[in-house]
Amino acid sequence: MRQGNVCTIGTFDLAHAGHVNLFEVCRTLSSGIPDSRVIVGVNADGFVLRYKGELPILSLSERMALVAACRHVDEVDVNPQGIHGCTSVKEFLVKHSVGVLVVGSDWVCRDYASQVGLTQEDIDELGLTIVFKPYHAGISSTDLKARIAHRQEKLPEAGSGTLVVVPSYNSTDLLRESLEGLEKVLVVDNGSIDCSVSAILGTVEANMYGPSYEIGALLHAFNRYTYDRYLLLQDSIVLRDKRFATDPASYFDNAEGVYGLASIAPATYGMTGENHGWIRDTFPKLGGVDLNQRIGIQYCAFSATREQLQALVDAEFLVPDRLPRDKVGSQSWERVLGAAFAQLGIPVHFLAECFTTDHPVFRKEFLNRH
Repeated sequence: MRQGNVCTIGTFDLAHAGHVNLFEVCRTLSSGIPDSRVIVGVNADGFVLRYKGELPILSLSERMALVAACRHVDEVDVNPQGIHGCTSVKEFLVKHSVGVLVVGSDWVCRDYASQVGLTQEDIDELGLTIVFKPYHAGISSTDLKARIAHRQEKLPEAGSGTLVVVPSYNSTDLLRESLEGLEKVLVVDNGSIDCSVSAILGTVEANMYGPSYEIGALLHAFNRYTYDRYLLLQDSIVLRDKRFATDPASYFDNAEGVYGLASIAPATYGMTGENHGWIRDTFPKLGGVDLNQRIGIQYCAFSATREQLQALVDAEFLVPDRLPRDKVGSQSWERVLGAAFAQLGIPVHFLAECFTTDHPVFRKEFLNRH
């Protein structure tokens, strides 16, 4: 056995005897290596959501606490895969001086190295030994079963009224306070580390469009759920306004156009040359549009009917291959939306402009941030 610490990586949801047995095997291996410790990497919620298609029952913090409490484990850390674009555990293994990686035997006939982003060259460079441990079945507690049942409560695929769509980067506490009790709310994950809000809301789903954040959340909701109107709560300041969370449809009943909550004039405020270039290259149709007009829906929430969003899809604005793939594109989308609605002849009505509104939420949260 090579020198170094002994490590295993996993989700460790629904803690059971099989997990304890895995850690015990790690301890046994570690005891035969001088100065070796047992390191456990725990998969982040966003990574699990993308890999398995659903969030774990226990949040990241809960799972890490349970693993850390096991007497066979010396140290617990977050597996960085899926966080900030990380695709490999190599740096994690280097950080923790890992010489032995313990894997469940269910991976014997599958390519585990590729799953954790390691090449054979990486394994040779690290001097890594991979040990396959026999599978051990586990059990779950009554409380965890109740939480599983809660999470199975899904939104109906089709419905009337307004579907509230919220990107998950807002804080868990804010989401809990603002959204608990709403029936038609969909929280869309964007790879955040800890999506423990899933313990409160049963409708946390994966944004499959990379770093597209708000627009990815909107497209996910549009493609999966057929509702009359979609309210995108883009910024956390919206969640602090109780009326928007408790009765969002009251702002948009019988509205003909798209309603924006706030706007900065001109729409290009704060945009860099990269942002302008991204819009020009991605949407040639907007090449002749003066982006200095008040056509953006910037730092805001907005509401649009399904027909209006369908028009964006038909005009090839709101389609997967046009969504931003990096931070630059994500920062540009508010302007693209405004310009696209204008080009399609769909009016955009701003309920409040943050440079002029007397709304205390905006005065406190917007005007002093620039």
